[in-house]
Amino acid sequence: TIAEKTKRLREVDARRPGRCSPSTSNCGSRAVQEQGAAARAPSVVRRRLARYFGTTPQLWLNLQKTWELRRAETEAGRDIAERVKPRQTVA
Repeated sequence: TIAEKTKRLREVDARRPGRCSPSTSNCGSRAVQEQGAAARAPSVVRRRLARYFGTTPQLWLNLQKTWELRRAETEAGRDIAERVKPRQTVA
């Protein structure tokens, strides 16, 4: 997944800048390329869906973002409501 690849990229060995730590595998420039390709893939899918269904890529992007926000609300909504207090505005 993108999260796993991002984690691998962040585990760069401090003694050898630009190299991955021994605990990681499949990292370096290949992982960067794969991460870029994975980031572009949803755009291609949205364009294909839009063409097939006669809609717009923006519609599919909005559906995806709405789903992600609802999932985040389900998973962390209560915790956020309890821990994060609204900022007080000065009148």
